[in-house]
Amino acid sequence: MLPDKEQYVNIHAHREPVVMEEWVLRSVKCSEYPPDPDPWGAYSVGIHPWEITDMDVPHALKKIRLATENRQVLAIGEIGLDSLAEALPDVQMKVFESQVELAERAGLPVIIHAVKRYQELIAFNKSAGPAVPMIIHGFRGSLQLAEDLLKFGFLLSFGAPLLDSDSLRRVFAEVPLERAFLETDESEVPVAAVYAAAAEVKGTTVETVRHQMVEQAKEIFSRKG
Repeated sequence: MLPDKEQYVNIHAHREPVVMEEWVLRSVKCSEYPPDPDPWGAYSVGIHPWEITDMDVPHALKKIRLATENRQVLAIGEIGLDSLAEALPDVQMKVFESQVELAERAGLPVIIHAVKRYQELIAFNKSAGPAVPMIIHGFRGSLQLAEDLLKFGFLLSFGAPLLDSDSLRRVFAEVPLERAFLETDESEVPVAAVYAAAAEVKGTTVETVRHQMVEQAKEIFSRKG
């Protein structure tokens, strides 16, 4: 279920791989878990902040706990905080904290969705100090925000905007490759194009970026329990 050295690691997408050379950590909503059987698939499962008001949260949390026993579930996510979501901020935070707790019990990394609530995430990491990797997916913020998140232990994942956003490319240029991941999320841009943009920004080869991402994925998404 883990990638090999010749694959493109895509740590967040809402689909299966579209080419043999792609390894996808498929993001599955709690309400849609389990997905169609796939003996080789790798998944993340979580309660998205936009889902909270439409579900029985205690039941959903129990479902996620059970999902962590599935060897194909390699992360909890996407979960997080979103200022545009209908659920109240404190409710979102409680659901987020509960899921991080489940991730820690299972020894699984966390894939985070964040919209305009980064300071609360930083405060959480400062106070709670979670032991599992915390990955902000689809990062599009400023260099100062990136530096703050890195300082407090987060990893950052970058997607298709790397192809055409000069400001984001400048941010990515300053983020250590060993603290970054790449993804496609809901974009139809091929993952290879994201890697090509990343390599261009870093002044290195696609092969170098690919091998770095594979090694990080093996370390972070390898189930310890």
